[in-house]
Amino acid sequence: MNKKNLILSTQCAIVIGLLLAGSLRGWPDLTTQDMSPGSPFESSNNNSRYALVQAMVHDRTFILDTEKARFSSPDVSKLGDRYFSIFTPGVSFLGLPFYLAGRFLGNPQLVTYLSVTLLALVNFFLVVLLARRLGATVPASLLSGSLFLFGSNALSYATTFTQHHPSTTVILLSLLISGARLSLWRDLLFGLLFGIGLLLDIPNVFFLAPPAVYLMYRHFEFNYRNPLLSVRFNPRFLVTFLGIAAGILVLIWYNLGTTGSPFLLAQFVGTTDDFVFNPVGPDPTTLVQEESQIVRLPLNTRKQLNGFYTLLVSNERGWFYYSSFIVFGLWGLYEAYRRQQSRNSALLYISLISVMLVIYSMFGDPWGGWSFGPRYLIPATAVACIPIGLIVTRFRKNLAFTILFWAAALWSIFLSSLGALTTNLIPPKKEASGLSVYIPYTPLRNVEMMNQGRTSSLFYNTFLVGIGTLDSRRYISIYAFVAFSLIILLYLSVKPLSE
Repeated sequence: MNKKNLILSTQCAIVIGLLLAGSLRGWPDLTTQDMSPGSPFESSNNNSRYALVQAMVHDRTFILDTEKARFSSPDVSKLGDRYFSIFTPGVSFLGLPFYLAGRFLGNPQLVTYLSVTLLALVNFFLVVLLARRLGATVPASLLSGSLFLFGSNALSYATTFTQHHPSTTVILLSLLISGARLSLWRDLLFGLLFGIGLLLDIPNVFFLAPPAVYLMYRHFEFNYRNPLLSVRFNPRFLVTFLGIAAGILVLIWYNLGTTGSPFLLAQFVGTTDDFVFNPVGPDPTTLVQEESQIVRLPLNTRKQLNGFYTLLVSNERGWFYYSSFIVFGLWGLYEAYRRQQSRNSALLYISLISVMLVIYSMFGDPWGGWSFGPRYLIPATAVACIPIGLIVTRFRKNLAFTILFWAAALWSIFLSSLGALTTNLIPPKKEASGLSVYIPYTPLRNVEMMNQGRTSSLFYNTFLVGIGTLDSRRYISIYAFVAFSLIILLYLSVKPLSE
């Protein structure tokens, strides 16, 4: 790396660190019972996993007592007289050492949530590294990583205690390994990543399948001797199953401690209604299913068309609505496919994104409950951002391209900043229409919160409240301006293809 790129990378790292610090959620007098919008505990997605960490540390068990179960509701299951988190335990296992460090430092919640924030930063670097492998320059690769982190709802979920960024880390690492030089330890590491992905979220099994198939394919050797074809397989690939088995064994151990059965997941037990109190409308942390209870399958092709609409273009959760710059990422995938040296990688990325879209379009809840943007597609966003540097390098001198790119980036960064600094709790349209007190089902919900002078930023709420005329609206505007300025700096640093 030359001196100019080193300086640019250092500047980028400093700005990213400051922006992430400025988006951490909370306020000085936070308590675990504060579940108001903007709080770190606003969603049961966070609370259920955090309660499991507390149970492991304080009670030395996977079982939640009544207080922790109520705190986790509605994302809590019950079997007999035992309550337990409905989620797989991977995120809670990840947060366990951070919680212990947080107890020592006096703020277990903040330090525990930092585990996910740090992985969001790791994901930035992984996107940069994969972009470099695809052939992008250092500035173009930094642009890809920065757009992922600050131009999508990845920023909103970087300050939560959920599975999205940990899953993204596992998926990006699997892409790195599947395209690297073959070796025994890399095969074993891939298997371990597969097992970890299973612990983080069950659907990761589907999303890790494309890189797994590609890695297995690379262990075959084809020799064409007309008219004969000989095929040899390197059995070294089989060590991946050792890593996968390790993850399965940990999950079996956890299941035995919760459901009492090695292969019975909490998701199949379902949620309990012991703590449900719903006088005014649906609970703002999970999507209440209103359809017929006859069909219980998690994936349903009858819902696929509506799922595609919801995930791609709707103003509720649309990928292209919340992160308009993704169009350039998909364009970049086509550009990568056209190049012989990056064709295999492009096909792998396209297949992975396609699997995610197909799976979640058939899911009964493509909205992701009360959430901000298409949270299920955060890993797909990371993959789609990888080739952005290629397309920017090619069309950097094109004025029309530059205007459209900057406009898409500005819109995406504004929405991303708005969500990260207010709340992730946006209801699906079909739930918002049934509430006694109307709540917008689009980012207008976040605009309302901003206009009320409310922000979720711990830094602002601790140090900046009441200082001059710097209200929450100005803080959010400054935040978005700094993030957009970083994108402009990196864009202008990209050398056009002709130079």
